Amino acid sequence: MTLYQQARKDRAMIEQYGSNTPDDWLERHVYAPLPALGPTLMALINISLFGSIGLAIWAIQMLWIPVMAAGVVNGLGHWWGYRNFETTDSSTNLTPWAFFIGGEELHNNHHAYPSSSKFALRRYEFDIGWVVIRMLSALGLAKVTRVAPSLAVRPNVNLPDMDTVRALLTHRFGVMREYFRGVIVPVLREEADRAGDKMSQLRGRLRRALA
Repeated sequence: MTLYQQARKDRAMIEQYGSNTPDDWLERHVYAPLPALGPTLMALINISLFGSIGLAIWAIQMLWIPVMAAGVVNGLGHWWGYRNFETTDSSTNLTPWAFFIGGEELHNNHHAYPSSSKFALRRYEFDIGWVVIRMLSALGLAKVTRVAPSLAVRPNVNLPDMDTVRALLTHRFGVMREYFRGVIVPVLREEADRAGDKMSQLRGRLRRALA
């Protein structure tokens, strides 16, 4: 909370990351002048519903976002997991099923397409945040402005054109992933099979050297 309050005073940061954010009646008359209203109201509701244990629930709720954002997403999300896209950072997807941190478990997907409202980019992935956004959109309370683009393959195209260049720039992370899986990995396996025993001996020496 303190970090966010400090960031409010940084005009350069606000101009860089706060462009196109809402500046409506709710923002001017509720969020800006009454920053403690939300946490206080949540504490009162928890206490009225659950009694004294509501304070413990409120404390967990208040700690959830900073702990998950700093410790899990920006910590584990750059150390452990799988990667769909070869981004320039070390971001990873912690799990393909993002239920608990608003979809941020799919952190590598988020880094590849940061402006996308939907983080689940594979058929087996799930983003609870996208479900909430779609529900709010159906109620007229949210508007989806951008999602990650889908790659369309044109058959029988022999020479690259502007559409090809545009697609490469837009889908560069996906193209590099498919190139790695479809070209680099098969070539490495073929060379390893061709080397035979020599490759096995080399792997053994490398393993001992690394140990």
